[in-house]
Amino acid sequence: MPPISLVNRDLLSIVLTAEAVRDGKFIELEPVVVWEQSFTDCLNGFVGQVTVKHECDLGGIEVTLDAKESSIPVLFNTTTVVDGVEQTSETFEVIAGERLLTNFAIPNSSKWSLKWSVENPENSSEILKRGSTATQTFSCEEKVVVTTTTIPQIPEEEETTQEALKLTQSKEDVCEECCWPWWLFLLLGIAALLGSLGMIALLGLALAALGGKKGGCCTKDEGLPGAPLNLSITEKENSYKLCWEKAENGIPPTGYMIEGRIGNDWVDIVTVIGRETWASIRKSEADGVNAWRVSGGNENGRGRASEEIFTS
Repeated sequence: MPPISLVNRDLLSIVLTAEAVRDGKFIELEPVVVWEQSFTDCLNGFVGQVTVKHECDLGGIEVTLDAKESSIPVLFNTTTVVDGVEQTSETFEVIAGERLLTNFAIPNSSKWSLKWSVENPENSSEILKRGSTATQTFSCEEKVVVTTTTIPQIPEEEETTQEALKLTQSKEDVCEECCWPWWLFLLLGIAALLGSLGMIALLGLALAALGGKKGGCCTKDEGLPGAPLNLSITEKENSYKLCWEKAENGIPPTGYMIEGRIGNDWVDIVTVIGRETWASIRKSEADGVNAWRVSGGNENGRGRASEEIFTS
């Protein structure tokens, strides 16, 4: 690109859009958009640059505040706008000749933009330059390929036999899991005949034989999600990415709670709204965490947690 001439204190905005192409055809991937805005004040030796790009691995946007070419410090004010609502403003001082990298979390599928301004280092009430990006949609959804299989036809008689077998097995499974054993009722009947002393002795034997089961039926988490499976963690430069698989039992969740263990206490770190089975957590939010686990939740409460994994 040839040099671009600028009038002093002008703002230069460059927007780069990259799309994936293979053999001359566009691949169905979301285009990557990078915003870069620069400004100069040659009389005061003041040069600044703001670069913004979409980062799915961080769960938001990556912002670079650059004073590499400046001879004086640069005070940046930044404000993210999510779905039309301005978030908390943050101020960063970047010393001359340096560059600062920071991240801002953006909910998936929301519309966002970034507003920024630069203060006079000697007078914070004086704004030297302002800028902003256009509104964009933050989308990190992964496409799922669904494969179809052909189900072989089962003859009607064989199908009926199999259904009857399944019904018999399901009844046996229910009784095996949740019913009092038949011999307990037999013992109770004998105890009634032998009298109260015999009843007490036989009840003691029966309870001992149950092996400490609580109640006469197995306990169930009614209406709650099951425990997520195969929790894993990937460490990146500035964040951790946690992935898991949905539970094989229980009611589907409406969200997930990610917990971190600090010392011996489990603390809620991040809540994921929806049925996404991954989350990116900045390392600054995970300070002191030595282990992780995740559990699903819905209107009935929080389900069982996954097996814990340790921070490497």
